[in-house]
Amino acid sequence: MNTKRAIVIVSTVSAVGVLAALAKTAQVAIFPFPSVERPGVPNSADITLTPTVEGCAYMWAYHEAPELSARLEPLIIAIHPEASSSANYFGEDCFYADGRATFTAMETNFQIQLPVKNFSDQQAFGDWMAQVLEAILRIPESEIRGNYGFVEFWFMRDETPEMTVRVPFHTYLTQARGKSGTELFLLFSAP
Repeated sequence: MNTKRAIVIVSTVSAVGVLAALAKTAQVAIFPFPSVERPGVPNSADITLTPTVEGCAYMWAYHEAPELSARLEPLIIAIHPEASSSANYFGEDCFYADGRATFTAMETNFQIQLPVKNFSDQQAFGDWMAQVLEAILRIPESEIRGNYGFVEFWFMRDETPEMTVRVPFHTYLTQARGKSGTELFLLFSAP
């Protein structure tokens, strides 16, 4: 029994010695040698990192289009003297950390207001909408920023929108161009 005890004690002492030696070696590997200063090479503590890419925070935005609105107004008044119109751009504002902001237009949209007394004349509404849409499409594309977005027709009663009809240009061009009257009106006013 004494022999077994001696073997256990010797084995345990040997194992502890090996573990101590490994721990000492591991400490050397974990804590590297101190850095050596070299002439002409900056110390890493003295280096200031500067970002090379300046990001921004994007935010959806609408911006008025006064020049385009001024160009649009006479076209709309020529179709109906009591109508009014405006244009705006929809896109993204990009806000930088230094306070600067830039805007990128994704589409150009139009709002057309028409005072109306009889809200049941769908034939007249559709004919008027077709004339307005074609007038807008005659504006040179160089004056449109981004894509053609939509035209929103506001049929007004006492300066309050009584009915609003939104016509996406893509849908008009691919499905409705050439239509007028009640057919055009119902295509875009139906819920």
